[in-house]
Amino acid sequence: MIERFKVEGVAYVVSYDEVRSIFTFYIDVLNSDYNVAPLSREARMWGDVSPDTVWTKTDVKDVFKIKHHIVEFIDHALRRFEPHYFRFSANEAIKVPVYRRIAAKLAKKYGYALYEHEGYVFDFYREN
Repeated sequence: MIERFKVEGVAYVVSYDEVRSIFTFYIDVLNSDYNVAPLSREARMWGDVSPDTVWTKTDVKDVFKIKHHIVEFIDHALRRFEPHYFRFSANEAIKVPVYRRIAAKLAKKYGYALYEHEGYVFDFYREN
């Protein structure tokens, strides 16, 4: 299951792998309206090219629109697949508090036991 959306010209992808029960979220560099992964002068000098996807970008102004899309997607996937277990993780320390709050709300809403480990990975297990 996958959803693509844009906020402020940045193309985002959120997906759910039904087999591994993992949610993934990243920026689609190639479909964004501008270069969201500019390279340093030194990297360009060595012939490096921008990646097709990136997982970090903290300078977006309207993070609430992004959060809304992601939470809505997760809600839909959980209602549709009713997994016994699922996981997601934060990729930047600055995002961990937000992910932690979302994780706690999801666990309570859908009746999952929540386990946080490594400081950024959130595992959910069905309690019943």
